[in-house]
Amino acid sequence: MVPIENERVERLLSVNEMGEAAAAVLPVAFPLVIGRSDLGYLLVHNAMRGVWELPGGFIDAGETARQCAARELEEESGQKVALLRWRAAIELDVKTKIIHGALYCADIATPTPFRSNSEIDSIGYWPASTLPMGVSAIDRALLAYYA
Repeated sequence: MVPIENERVERLLSVNEMGEAAAAVLPVAFPLVIGRSDLGYLLVHNAMRGVWELPGGFIDAGETARQCAARELEEESGQKVALLRWRAAIELDVKTKIIHGALYCADIATPTPFRSNSEIDSIGYWPASTLPMGVSAIDRALLAYYA
């Protein structure tokens, strides 16, 4: 599966299925969330980059990866979940700098209406087998791996 390069020339180097407690020693900079409902897998359309991607973002000071994942999921898609499940630690090469991320999964029981914002202009749900054109290559690979 790895390495996978996306449109920003970032490379997914590894997906490590270690426990969340073991991953706590890593300098995790960001989480991603694989959200799923009866409609399919949740993707958000990043207006600035023009790509479909998994909800996620960089961790704010004083915030845990889990807290950031819940915040970014709600900010980017309007979806709130009761439970985030740890999946894996991921490692990216971003402009020759290695950064670590956290990957969570969440079940979205009842999708809530979405309101566009300056970062995300739309959301959608798709089966893993019929993802839309323009999905970030790394996110497409993560969905294929965990679908």
